[in-house]
Formats: sequence, structure tokens, C-alpha cells
Amino acid sequence: QPKQKSDDDDEDSSDRQAPVPPAKKKNGNGKPKGNGRPKSPAAAGRKPQQQQQPQDEQQQEQDYPLEQQRDSEDPFEQRPEDYPSFEPQQRIEPNDPNDFGEMQQLMQKSARQLRCARFVDWLMNSGVIDQILEKAKEFNVTLFAPEDQAVSQLPFNMLNTMQQQPKRNADLMLMHAIPESFEQIYPATRSNFHSPLGEPYQSFSPIQTMQPERQIRFDRSIMPSPLTGQYQPLISGCPLRNSHQIGPIRIVSTGSVLFPPQQSIYSVMKRSPNLRLIREIVDQAQMTIKLSQPDRSYTMFTPTDDAIRKRLSPRQLNSLVRDPNSCRRFVDSHMVANRAIYRSSIPLTPQEMVDPNFQGRQTDVPSCMDHEPLRIRRSAQSFFVNDGHVQYADITTNNGVVHILNDYI
Repeated sequence: QPKQKSDDDDEDSSDRQAPVPPAKKKNGNGKPKGNGRPKSPAAAGRKPQQQQQPQDEQQQEQDYPLEQQRDSEDPFEQRPEDYPSFEPQQRIEPNDPNDFGEMQQLMQKSARQLRCARFVDWLMNSGVIDQILEKAKEFNVTLFAPEDQAVSQLPFNMLNTMQQQPKRNADLMLMHAIPESFEQIYPATRSNFHSPLGEPYQSFSPIQTMQPERQIRFDRSIMPSPLTGQYQPLISGCPLRNSHQIGPIRIVSTGSVLFPPQQSIYSVMKRSPNLRLIREIVDQAQMTIKLSQPDRSYTMFTPTDDAIRKRLSPRQLNSLVRDPNSCRRFVDSHMVANRAIYRSSIPLTPQEMVDPNFQGRQTDVPSCMDHEPLRIRRSAQSFFVNDGHVQYADITTNNGVVHILNDYI
């Protein structure tokens, strides 16, 4: 029988977290303790952060003057103890990690306990699990598995295809697998993405998935969880729930499905027929390159064409697009720099998620317009910014996230 260690036998205690684990020490031979598996090429190629050169800092000050101002009530500011460790709820040691049959049985059992059995079944039925287990012979693997409730919310046609022909969505499933241990990717991204706004900007390190050219990254909530008092870890906007360690594989249950990100915020504007006016305003503000760069991160609250025309007369709109400075102020007032803010960035309790009378939880975040605050509010079914309703939320991109509004700020 496989050896099993449980930090908490009660599977409902999903919100309790273990203490922060100590960093792995090296043996005398210079190899890390553990199963001896090497870092994947993605991990080996990830360079540690370095201090930017003075010239870069000078350019940064010109591009982001507002970030040099320290806001004592900055919602992004955090203490190390506020960011949760993510120890596995159970550690299971298989008799033979290279025995695919045994590993599949253990993974299915853990998936039932983590409430992500449907997604793991799709991995089995599509044959993707064999690719993951083959990779696990050489490297540690982290598998982000959406919970059953999350996959049930997929569009009907997509859900039907996943059930009947899971191989057709093999690419999507591979995007949930990382050829690195959770310990390798979690602390690394934790340190370089969540510095307060007053500190110099440091670009994040994308995490390469098993799907070629598809990358994801860690974020965190902008408010502490009302249940734990800690900031909630997110992976490209998907909240992390619990995890089991099964030999070289860490299964991490998530609150939603990971989808391939769009190329950039600007590409979303360019491809959307109802975002032509905001794209023209961005062009006139000469911010096209800024919103296309993959080494930056923004949250863009984008009003539709109808929303802009509802608030501006033809004469006012014509005057706006003729003035680059006004265009830049318009864009800055709808944008948050250096952070990707999702609906899940404001955590709710399970009771709040189903309470139709719950008015929502809210917080202020500084926009790029002279730190002018944006009030973000989330209820069970809706997402608002300055009382403007978000029609389409969480359009992920390689340089942030886009929310489409029915009003402008």
C-alpha cells in the first residue's frame, strides 16, 4: 500500500493552511534534497531578478511617474506573513512512481477528495495523463486541476466536447500542467510580482506550461480572504484551493479553468469590433507599444463604443481624439499599472457567493491617472468599477487583463 501522510484528514477544511515551509537545503554533493529530479529547461532558463541599470530606472521614471509616489494605504502592499504558504493537504508516496497504473489510481483518488475528478478523468480519457506521467519520470510536475463546479460552468458545446471527445481539447489540458515542482514556481513568482507600487517595477517571470508557447503566472488577491485573513494566491486569475503531493506530481485544485491568454491588451482592442473607439484613443495617445509589451502588466477597464458614445457627444468625442494629452489622460483613468486584477482578486466566502442579497465587497485601487482611486466592487454575480458594470471580465493577456465596461470612468 502507498504511504500516506495527511496534514488534515477533514477534506472540508480547505481554507486552513500549513506554516511556511523552510527552504530546501543542499546536500554536500551540491544536489537538492528530495527525489533528485532536475529542474526543467524552463526552470533552468529562468534568470534571477537583477537590479536595473540607472538608464532603465530613468526611463521607468519617465514612463511611470505615479509609481514613485508611496501610498500608505496601498492595497497591494503586504507583509510576507500575509501571503499564504501552500503546503499540500496530503503527501502520498507511491510504491513505484514510474508505474503508470498505480499513479493514475492515486491521482483519481486524490482528485475525488479535491473535488476535481471530472478534469482528471478527462486527462485519463484523452491520453494526456500519459504525457504528464512520462514527463514526471524526469521532472517534477505541477498539475492545476479545475474543480468540478468550475468545469460545469464551461459553455455547453465545449463541455460536451470535453465529455465526448476530450482529445480535441488536449492542448487546453496540457496548459494546466507545468514541468516544474510547485516549490520551484511558487516562491519565485511570489517575490517579483507583488512589490508595493512605490518600489521600482520588476517584470514578472512567466511560467512555461507543457503546451508549447503557452505561459501562465502567479498573482494574488488585492484583499485578504475573509476566511483566513491572508491574501489568496491566484494562477492567471484562477484561485488556488488545495493540493495533494503524489510522488513527483503536485495536484492543485483551482476555482476556475485556465484559458490561453490573448497576445496583449492592445490586441484585444484591435480584434474586438465594439472597442474601435478606445483603440483609436489609445493610438492617438501613442500608447500602442506600451499596451503591447509582454514584459509589463496592466489591468485595463475598457469601455465599449456604445458606452463612450452614451457619455460623449460627437463634438466632444471629436475634440478628444484630436488631443493626444486628453487621450492619454482618458486611458490612464481606466488603467491600473503593474497589477493584473481579476474578479477573483476580491475573495468572497462560500455564503456570499450564493447570497442574492449580498451587496458585494469592495476596495479602492490607484489608477494611472495621478493615483486617482478606482473603486472595485464584487458581488456574487456582478463586478463593478466606479459603479460601472463589467459586461465581460477576466480577458487574460500576456501583459495583464482586460475588463469590458458598459460605461466609462
